[in-house]
Amino acid sequence: MSDDVYGPEVVRIVRRYSAEVAEAMPNNTLAQAVTAVETENQEQDRQPETWRQWLRFGVPETDPDAMELQVHAREAAELWRKLKLNIESTELLEDGPPTIPTLLKAVDDAVVQWDKKREKGFGKAKSQFFSFLDTMEAHKYLFSVIPNGDKYTSLLTGIVTSVVKASTAHEQVAEGFSRALQEISKDLNFVRRGTQICNTPEVKRYVLALYSEVFAFLCHAMKWYSSSWNRFRKAFDGKFYGKHVEQTVLRIQKLVQRVHDEMKLGTDRTVQNIHTEQRMGFFETNRRIDRRFDEFGRDIDTKLDERLKAFSKLLGQQMRLTLMANAQHGGLRLEVDEHGAADHL
Repeated sequence: MSDDVYGPEVVRIVRRYSAEVAEAMPNNTLAQAVTAVETENQEQDRQPETWRQWLRFGVPETDPDAMELQVHAREAAELWRKLKLNIESTELLEDGPPTIPTLLKAVDDAVVQWDKKREKGFGKAKSQFFSFLDTMEAHKYLFSVIPNGDKYTSLLTGIVTSVVKASTAHEQVAEGFSRALQEISKDLNFVRRGTQICNTPEVKRYVLALYSEVFAFLCHAMKWYSSSWNRFRKAFDGKFYGKHVEQTVLRIQKLVQRVHDEMKLGTDRTVQNIHTEQRMGFFETNRRIDRRFDEFGRDIDTKLDERLKAFSKLLGQQMRLTLMANAQHGGLRLEVDEHGAADHL
């Protein structure tokens, strides 16, 4: 709920009573839904200030592996502030965090401008920018595995948005920068799939190193612009591309290969563990079968012994009765024990 629409007093009252209703009616679906929406609104209201505080980089990253990334990001943010003032006349900290829809709009606006000029040279830049946009979800996912990932996503998005706006009137800048973004980002979908399969600490470190390279490249690009627009245009000729972009791409490709190797190693370990578990399970199953056979054999022996004893007893009783009957018929008196043995009397 925005203060601009309802006024701060109304917002304050709604938030106060939403919380009280939710606490008083924990099992009421409507009350909980209202509270959930209000919580989301409060978070959205806090985002601009949270974003501005983060951009000051006053708090070091708690993750030691992210410290180098923060150094490059801080430099990129400062250069972006100068770039934004130059092309948009707006202060960086006046706005909220940039979003992917903001970048999409910037590209769409640039495409409209290029189409108006009907210059064929922008066609390659257009396709390369759209190719980069296809990787934004991969960027967003990969940043999610590191601390403050959403802030780094916003920083990357904001820088690219500003450069897209700056390149609208200059084919060479648009083509060179879009080509660089495309080359740098083309393997990120693979890295994203790799981290989904094998999200180890090693893979996380490679992702951090990868984005350190990305922000280092963005710093190179914006430094040229901050120095001079004409120099910035020349920066994206073949010489600059070979000096900066190709080296960055090469380093990123090496990091991607390390992610691939780590993913393969992790997969091999998983397969080996499964094989070991299956083998141990097979042995355990055999042991259980052997135990069951032993138990079954003992049960058979016990029951057979009981049956033999019962049969022997029954047979002895039958023999006793037969002998007694024969003796009575012959005029003899017999004493027959329980096993059928007889004594003549």
